[in-house]
Amino acid sequence: MSAEMLQFPPTTMVKASYYYLGPENKFEVKTVDPTFTHIFWAFAQIDSSSHEVDISTMNLPQFYKFAEIVKTNEQLQILLSIGGKNAEKNMFDSMTRTLENRKAFIESSIDVARTYGFHGLDLAWEYPSNKVEVGNFRHLIEEWRVAVQKDSVKTGKLPLLLTAAVRYSPDVNSSLQYPVDAIAKNLDFVNIMSYDFYGPDWSDVTRPPAALYPSDPEVFLLWVSSLTSSEEDLGF
Repeated sequence: MSAEMLQFPPTTMVKASYYYLGPENKFEVKTVDPTFTHIFWAFAQIDSSSHEVDISTMNLPQFYKFAEIVKTNEQLQILLSIGGKNAEKNMFDSMTRTLENRKAFIESSIDVARTYGFHGLDLAWEYPSNKVEVGNFRHLIEEWRVAVQKDSVKTGKLPLLLTAAVRYSPDVNSSLQYPVDAIAKNLDFVNIMSYDFYGPDWSDVTRPPAALYPSDPEVFLLWVSSLTSSEEDLGF
């Protein structure tokens, strides 16, 4: 799946794609379009006991092949995406529930990113679904940003990028919204998931996974009115 930035001049275009590292992926790294600006390496998980980032299920040897692509596009940035729709049901809820758990996750995520040369980290929590989870989502990204800034000072390197995959609307449900103010302050941009509306695993009817025709612009304007254009990435 790929995405292009919802934006207005003179901001820089982001052309991004998720590269899935599951066992059924038949696409070689060499087939990835080198003109992308960002590639999300999907998906790492979270250990249910330690709450640390777990990359044991990922094909890390494939990651090193990206070095060849980076040579052809020095502007390409690779981010580690954590979670995804197949993540354990309560994984994020459990990790974000306490300060101690969040600290373990944050520190391990930064360590993994620096160890393997990622340029950033992506939170693919699909999706916080109640007031407690939304509140903990806020705490997580605020604490994550602080930790990333401290890491940058300590290492002398550029701060890691922080992003998140979010629903097509900032509304979590009819009475609850994402913490848009915290997102705008602490994340570099978000990937708006304007796809997977229908699918064989979760739908009772057969319909397109994404819109065939132009949708109501009011839906996306909810995000546009909440964030700057350079913080929104529309997924197809």
